[in-house]
Amino acid sequence: MRKVTFWLLWLLVFSVPWELAFAVSNVGSMSRLLGIVTAATGLLTAMVSGRVRRPGVIVCLSVAFTLLSVSSLIWSISPGDTINRSFQYVQLLIVAWLVRELARTREKRQSLMAAYCLGGYVSIAPLMMNFISGQDIGDDLRYSANNLDANDLGVTLAIGIPMAWYLFLDRARLLRTHGAIYVPLAVLAILLTASRGAFLAGLVALSIIPITLPRRSFRSAALSTGVVIAAAALAAFIVPESSWTRVFTVTEVVTGGTMSGRVQIWEAGLQVFQERQMLGAGAGAFETAVEPLVKRIESHNVFLAILVEQGIVGVVVFGALLAACAICVYRLPPLERKVFGVIGLTCLVGGMSLSRQNHKTTWLIFGLISAQSVVSSARARSQSRHVRAELDVHGTTVLMLQGDEPLLPQRPSVNTVVRPHA
Repeated sequence: MRKVTFWLLWLLVFSVPWELAFAVSNVGSMSRLLGIVTAATGLLTAMVSGRVRRPGVIVCLSVAFTLLSVSSLIWSISPGDTINRSFQYVQLLIVAWLVRELARTREKRQSLMAAYCLGGYVSIAPLMMNFISGQDIGDDLRYSANNLDANDLGVTLAIGIPMAWYLFLDRARLLRTHGAIYVPLAVLAILLTASRGAFLAGLVALSIIPITLPRRSFRSAALSTGVVIAAAALAAFIVPESSWTRVFTVTEVVTGGTMSGRVQIWEAGLQVFQERQMLGAGAGAFETAVEPLVKRIESHNVFLAILVEQGIVGVVVFGALLAACAICVYRLPPLERKVFGVIGLTCLVGGMSLSRQNHKTTWLIFGLISAQSVVSSARARSQSRHVRAELDVHGTTVLMLQGDEPLLPQRPSVNTVVRPHA
C-alpha cells in the first residue's frame, strides 16, 4: 500500500511543473486530480498501517497555517474564495506530510526530485515548439507553454535547477545524465520566457554550481564545465535579442520602475491591510479586498498576499514556518545544506513577484526539507548513542560502531581498532 501511495505521490510531483497545461472537466488541472487521489490514498495508508512519523516542527507549523486559513472563513469578506483556498491548503498540507512520511531514503527523495525535473520537460517541450513556430504570447516576443503563465513557468523551472544539479552530482549514470540535460534546457526556457523575476530566480538557482564544485574530482569539474558551456551556448545562439533586452532591464524596473504594474497592486494591498490588520480579509480574498482600488488581480508577492488575507497573525505563522525550514536546512549535511539552501532562496526570490504561497512547488519543498531533516536528525541521534571511544588494556582506542556509517576520529593520536558493537 505504501508503494502504491509513493508512486501516486511521484506522479503528482511529476505533474506539478505542467499542472495547468491540461485541464480535466469538472475537476480542474490534472495535478489537482492527482492531488486528491494521492491525499485520499495516503490517509488510507496511514490508517491501515498505523505507522506514521512524528510530524515535526515544519509539519506542525504547516498545520497551524492551514487551520488559520480555514478559520478565516468566519470573518472572510469572500467566503467562496476562502473555501476554495482552504481546501487547497488542506490538500497541500497532506502532500507535504506525505513527502515527509514516504520519502524516507535518499533514493526516494532523489526520485521525487527527478520526477519534478521530468515534469519540467513536459513544460519545456511545448514552449520550444511555440518558439520554433513563432507563437509568442504577444508581449515583447515572450514564449511559454500552452495555458501556463510565463513568469510562473520560469520560476518553476528555476527551482528545478538545484534539484537537477544534485542529481548530476550523484554517481548513478542515469541521474547524472538527467541532471546534465535539464540544467541547460531550463536556462534556455527561462530566458525564452523573458521573465525578469524568473531570470533573477534562475541566477540564484545557478549559484549551486560554483558552491558545490570545490573538493570535486577533476572528472566532475570537467563534466560540470561542459554543462555550463552547453547552457551558455544554447542561450547565446538561440535566445532572441528581444528576450535579452527585456531581462536586462530588471535593474531599471526594480530601482525606478513600476515593476510591470505591480507597485500599484502592492500599494492597494497595503492600503486595504490597514482595515484588517490582525486577521486579514480571509484566505484567498486578496482580489476581492483590493477590487475597489485596482482591478481583480493577484498580489504578485507572497508576503503581501498573506498579510492582506491572514493579517499579522498569518505572516507570523508563515514566517515561523520559513524560519523552521531555514534552521532544518542549516543542520543538514554540507551538500544537502547547499542544495536545499539554494532551492529555498530561489523560491524566496520567485515569491517576491509572484503569489506562490499556495503553489504545490512551495509545499513540496516544505515536505522535502522536513523529510531530509528527520533522516539527518535520526542519524545524529544514532551516532551519539552507539558510537563511543574506549581504551583497552594496551592503551588502544576502540570505536564502538553500529549501523552502516561508522564515525571515525579525524586524526587519532593512538592506534585505532574498529570493532562492531555487539
